[in-house]
Amino acid sequence: METTSKTPGAYIGTYAKYNNGSLYGAWMDLTKYASYDDFLSACHELHKDELDPEFMCQDTKYMPDGISFPEAFSRQDFEDVITAYKESLKEISASVNDIRIVDYSEKAIAVYGNTKSIKDKLKALGGRFNPRLRDGAGWIFSKKSEEEVRKLINGCAEHSISKSEIDIKTNEYKNALAEYCKLINDCGYYSKEYEGAVKIEKDGNPFYYLIEKPRIENSFWFEDEGPDYEYYLQVVANEESKKNYFLSRNINSFENEVKRANKGFVSFERNRAYIDYHDGEPVNDDTRKRIIDGIMFGKERFEKRLNSYLKRWGTSKLGFKTYWANR
Repeated sequence: METTSKTPGAYIGTYAKYNNGSLYGAWMDLTKYASYDDFLSACHELHKDELDPEFMCQDTKYMPDGISFPEAFSRQDFEDVITAYKESLKEISASVNDIRIVDYSEKAIAVYGNTKSIKDKLKALGGRFNPRLRDGAGWIFSKKSEEEVRKLINGCAEHSISKSEIDIKTNEYKNALAEYCKLINDCGYYSKEYEGAVKIEKDGNPFYYLIEKPRIENSFWFEDEGPDYEYYLQVVANEESKKNYFLSRNINSFENEVKRANKGFVSFERNRAYIDYHDGEPVNDDTRKRIIDGIMFGKERFEKRLNSYLKRWGTSKLGFKTYWANR
């Protein structure tokens, strides 16, 4: 069963076929199956030409943040992916109003979240409310209506009223990102892949520094000899050292970005603002501070995700491995 939406998918072949030079298999949407046994039944049906197939995951896509589906997968691997996927649906969405737009199929999109205040507008755009959609209650639309639906959702985000200082800052960055997405006619990529944006005016034109929303890195490699191997032994010595390394490695990109921003050089291109070491234009302290505040906002959001990940999985999903160093 091939995946048609951005849900966790695995390409399932068999070791026998692979060893004989065949990559025959199919993309399978893991969320389509009520249980691991149902998933295995579908795998057996796909490879019914083998008497006792040994299934092999040859590729994956749209895996939940920090979760993998290995080549030789198990029941636990399957259940972990499904659990993580369901939990991801409950996270704060990219929209200020906690409204998510997702690809539902090749011909449809779905809208989930707190849509009560705009239900009449969604209906007017041709939406049909369905309490039994794949990810819960929501609205279903033809993909032909996607642009109008996104304009409606982004418009609501721009007029949201915050209730605290944190909400005010969140709304500022989210609304700036929504402006940028409108400006470039984004179809959903940037609104999903970034936490927000810092809006910068230059020569009367708007530019946007996009705040990163990295994926969680959970696989780490070390050389199998020398100082790097000694460091590896320190990292894997206990649970606390593993957690500290995991947090440090993931947060490192934000810390480096702050260091670059402190140099005070920014490049401006096609409504994007990029931090640069020397090739960009020098900016004033206020602009530099606003960019750094945006970076720190992204860092704080990412730290919350990392801590939630550790709270849910501990170090069970972290991989610390060595490789043959050059000799």
